Amino acid sequence: MKKNHPVFAEMTRDILYQDVWNRPPLTQKEKSMVTVTLLMGLGKIEQLESHFNRALNNGVSVDELNGIILHTAYYAGWPSAVSGLNHLKTVIENRKKKKQNN
Repeated sequence: MKKNHPVFAEMTRDILYQDVWNRPPLTQKEKSMVTVTLLMGLGKIEQLESHFNRALNNGVSVDELNGIILHTAYYAGWPSAVSGLNHLKTVIENRKKKKQNN
């Protein structure tokens, strides 16, 4: 997360990521799938890369993310899906580079 107002950053960390993301009944994988879908649907493309990474870390496969993007295209619009694909491609490339450097 970029530097934000300290209270906003604290609330994001403590409430959103520590509390909301850990509450049942949805798993973190399911929440990641819902989140990337909503971000594309709402046009909040600037947050997709961090949430694609989170989704992959939460067990969502690249195939599942591609399926979400395709399905979202018909409900949220083709431009949102194209942006999603571009951001997913960047995330995958960056993860491959990071893995090669380790």
